[in-house]
Amino acid sequence: MKSLKFLMFVFVGLLALSSCRGDGSLSDEALDEETTAEESQEFDPMNPPFEPQGEPGVVYVDTEYLRFDNNDRINYSNHLIGRDIRQHQFDLGGGEIITFNITSLHDRSMITIINPQGQRLVRSGFGGEEDPFRWNERFNDPGLYTVQLSLSHDVAAEGQWTQYEINIEKER
Repeated sequence: MKSLKFLMFVFVGLLALSSCRGDGSLSDEALDEETTAEESQEFDPMNPPFEPQGEPGVVYVDTEYLRFDNNDRINYSNHLIGRDIRQHQFDLGGGEIITFNITSLHDRSMITIINPQGQRLVRSGFGGEEDPFRWNERFNDPGLYTVQLSLSHDVAAEGQWTQYEINIEKER
């Protein structure tokens, strides 16, 4: 087994060296091939392009605080797999009009928006190329709001995954 790993390591190293110029950078052809391969890769909900972390079947809740930039926008992207739940929190001063535009590759994605008192404002399914989540609302209560993303129960139990992007904007 160790010799197979070593041979694979040597093969990958030789492959990398053959596609590099003398200055150590990738050639234009290699860059074009790499870009084309990424663009042509179809979304496969059963095969993530990353190594899954943790124990299969365990629910992991990851909470991250997001800040508005100087233009009163939040732009963030990440992935989730299986039963993972991603919570993204942000502060509002009260009386602000917020526009949400959230996309997900998987058409069985779920979103929940929770106010500072812990009440669920929205719970909805969305996803895929044709169905982003869009919502525009005035938020009168100041405090910490939460956008929670997950996959629907049946596909989460199968260990499927998705890539998602969150865009939140304050109206000026």
